[in-house]
Amino acid sequence: MGEVTVGDVRVAYDVQGCDDAGAPLLVLIHGTTQDRTGWATITPALASTHRIVLPEMPGSGQTVDGGGPLELDDIVTQIVAVADDALGDASAPFALGGYSLGAVVAAATAAKLRDRVTSLTLLCGWATSDAHMRFEFDLWRRLLETDVELFLRHALSHGFTSAWYDMVGDEMAATVAQATVGLVNGPGAARQAELDTRIDIAGRLDDITAPTRVIGATGDRFVPFRHSEALANGIRGARLDSVDAGHLCILERADDVARLVTDHVAANGAH
Repeated sequence: MGEVTVGDVRVAYDVQGCDDAGAPLLVLIHGTTQDRTGWATITPALASTHRIVLPEMPGSGQTVDGGGPLELDDIVTQIVAVADDALGDASAPFALGGYSLGAVVAAATAAKLRDRVTSLTLLCGWATSDAHMRFEFDLWRRLLETDVELFLRHALSHGFTSAWYDMVGDEMAATVAQATVGLVNGPGAARQAELDTRIDIAGRLDDITAPTRVIGATGDRFVPFRHSEALANGIRGARLDSVDAGHLCILERADDVARLVTDHVAANGAH
């Protein structure tokens, strides 16, 4: 694990994949409640060709901060510091991707670093939290603060499609304890959910110049597909793709998501 200090935050990150120092760098940002392992279903497809940097946002994993409310611009600054530290160069290019809240952070980072981000992949992201999302993510915050297992039951119940349950059946109930380890990976998850209620980066989308692929899940009940459409429409030249899954498409349709991510990164990655 690497670590970089930004103000009073010690930001932890992992580096995986190709050991070649000249290999293109890909920074992948996890979603709300997750840590660096949130991309575990995707990274093997990129490991042979890319150095993959997996930062952990405040509230997740081994990143340590003061415990106060989170601000998007602070997290963007932390992601830039991680990329600089991993590259050893504050001007070198890198590819960037994010899932859910991580997609919001990735988009804001790409808008800030127009000359450095060589490709941008946004999975289940959004530009502005609407009334339904504000209500939903406030519910996440309340559940995370009171009963993590209840939060997980809610997230799993609404995060997959009915087709997933048809395949898995009643075994899903037995996975809740395991999911506690896999989906809630830090004491600050509720703070990330609170930040989700305040997202508004619509005014920054025009500043994104990196080749962008937006991937939305057609059965997403947390970040409905229309938000991916809005992202793609707001970013010049962005390509919109869809997967037939819920918000947890990174698990439900891992192979399809991995193919979309790897194809885009391979075509546009840093060199």
